[in-house]
Amino acid sequence: MRRITAPRRRGGPRVLGRAAASPTVFRVAAHLCAAAALLGGLLCACAHAPAPDERPVVVVLFDLSASTDASVIRARYLEDFGKVATYTASKEGLLFADLIDEDPLAHSELPIQTSFLLPERVRGNPLYESAARNKMVSAVTAQVSELLGREPSQGTDILGAVQLAQRIFEREGASGPHYLVIFSDMFNKSPDADFYSNVPAPRDVQTLIAALTRSGRLPDLCGVSVLVSGAGVQAQASASPERILSVQHFWQAYFGATGAELQPGWYSGRLISFPGGD
Repeated sequence: MRRITAPRRRGGPRVLGRAAASPTVFRVAAHLCAAAALLGGLLCACAHAPAPDERPVVVVLFDLSASTDASVIRARYLEDFGKVATYTASKEGLLFADLIDEDPLAHSELPIQTSFLLPERVRGNPLYESAARNKMVSAVTAQVSELLGREPSQGTDILGAVQLAQRIFEREGASGPHYLVIFSDMFNKSPDADFYSNVPAPRDVQTLIAALTRSGRLPDLCGVSVLVSGAGVQAQASASPERILSVQHFWQAYFGATGAELQPGWYSGRLISFPGGD
């Protein structure tokens, strides 16, 4: 019987499972590599630290007086502070926080001073950036939680605390957005004014503001946006609606005299949202 043999393929043995790459495949691969390199370069070029005029400076003041000494009030403060910290972190801003007590101007050091500037090693990678922001927000929130657990203060010198905020804004000197966030029932208790015993009547508001101006205790907050969370919310709910409204009228006039912006929706029992946030 005649044996039939298959014709021998020229060019060497055939390798099963692998197709020979054509010049077209190599050209496509080269183009893809070049595009990937270009895209990577663009991402790195766009990943830069924000300019000073883009970074917000946020000063947060917490009222720890007896009138706000309730776990539900402090829990609301902490929850609303989370919105402030999240916004500030998203803009890589600066955040400072302090207590409102009987003499805030005597404080030699702020208990919380945080910069949310991202490390260069994570810049350009959205996942790493998000993780870094979340870590910083968690850290500063834990600091605030510890702060809110302190014993109640004997006084509530909000007027002095606002002067302290002015010093911080002046010290930083940044041209970015400036925010002053006050967590308080807004009942001032200091030698200048005691709203627990006597809230200024409308005709007396300007008299008090003029006295603060003459003594050099009216701060310059031009360009600062003011937000209040906890206004009128007290542990014992002892203040009447009329007294709470009179206190609000005073602060609207006071911050107007300082040059700050205090919109009606920014003075509330809760911080619903943060201006400038997404």
